[in-house]
Amino acid sequence: MADNSIFDKAENLARRLFERLGSKLDDKLPAKTRAALSTQEIEDIVAKMENAVDGSLQMDVNGKKRLAPNHFKILFTYERTADFTPQYLTALADELKASIYEYTVNRRYELRGAIQITITPDYFEKKTVVKASFDKAGEAARQTKPAQQATTPTPTTADSVTLHLKNAAGEEFKFTLQAGGSPVGIGRSSSNRLQLQDNSVSREHCSIALRRDGKLVIADLGSANGTTVNSSQLLENEARTLKEGDVLLVGDVKLIVVDIA
Repeated sequence: MADNSIFDKAENLARRLFERLGSKLDDKLPAKTRAALSTQEIEDIVAKMENAVDGSLQMDVNGKKRLAPNHFKILFTYERTADFTPQYLTALADELKASIYEYTVNRRYELRGAIQITITPDYFEKKTVVKASFDKAGEAARQTKPAQQATTPTPTTADSVTLHLKNAAGEEFKFTLQAGGSPVGIGRSSSNRLQLQDNSVSREHCSIALRRDGKLVIADLGSANGTTVNSSQLLENEARTLKEGDVLLVGDVKLIVVDIA
């Protein structure tokens, strides 16, 4: 069952990569680069990242082993990396980041920093290697005694929030966002966390992100029909802060911010 789950995840990740690159770069990339990684290779990377998370868990402030690493280094052989373009590596890192974030959230692990992924060649490796580590915040959290932290809890309001949206038909959508982590992409493409099947919505229409300062913001991604907040259209390169009760218009699709917790 677990193997099938990983394979399905890898297959979906590969599809999202091809869709993203296909929509932006298909005419510019050579044929070998359009399919740089097979589904089997992606399955192997995803499995290694998940194993790295489970094998690196540390104690949280309550003495439970659930503090997960947030830095990942993917080491490819030098020959394999030569197949990739910078655009492909960027898209791959983004998709792997979203995949491992979903894995940690689903298992109720705790992150003490935004997930970061570095993809680099290694002249000495003979196969793909994944290494996981913690940033300084995670190291400090692991070195602090549970009893001390229990009396002075660290504020978590800026670390993550759960966004609760509802459309005009009453359908509800909830997303957990990590400060400085992957945004909630909204659009017609299946690569988005919130997929809207409406002709007025662009493939990659807009995104909602939680900044490191704790502000939840929405930005338009150059959509054809624009994005509005409370009837005020977002400008190019504008990131507007969201609050409970805001009414969003994504193309012609209405979304209400029910709750931000």
